[in-house]
Amino acid sequence: MFAGPMAADRYELLEMTKTDTLLEQIVKQAQHFIMRMRTEYVLDTIAKEVKDPLISSHWNTLNSPTQSCVKINILTHGYDAVCRTPLIIHVGEKSLKCICRDGKVMNMSYEPQELRDLIFCHINHHQILAVQALAKTMGWQALGNSNHLGTGTVEPLGNASSCLLASPTGIG
Repeated sequence: MFAGPMAADRYELLEMTKTDTLLEQIVKQAQHFIMRMRTEYVLDTIAKEVKDPLISSHWNTLNSPTQSCVKINILTHGYDAVCRTPLIIHVGEKSLKCICRDGKVMNMSYEPQELRDLIFCHINHHQILAVQALAKTMGWQALGNSNHLGTGTVEPLGNASSCLLASPTGIG
């Protein structure tokens, strides 16, 4: 058929070389599938391990064969109206791209530990923000906070954090 009267000309043959072959498309889809499975496993494991705050994952139903998107909400039970930390993770073929609450974009490799560390860092940050928001609603004043203290023993799942508050009466 390619050599007969309906044969492709030189231009059409050059255009066919610019697109991925069927095998390359299948490999990319398989790589994405593995990345998505790893991401799901990390998120499910953390959600089981950490009871407070709550971690919910919402996978986008309209995905391409090589790109998926998951929105993660970190919230404290009973205080979800006061403080909620959203994250959006784009799962590609060989990498992850995380869009944080403040708009920062973080590119990560295929290593599950990188995603796990990022989620725990955001859990830590969420808890500090939740304490400050709750203190503000109760009339307390937040004087300062530090998400990464250099004191004490090294924590296996993150760093020590602190939040300095002043009571409305000035006592405490």
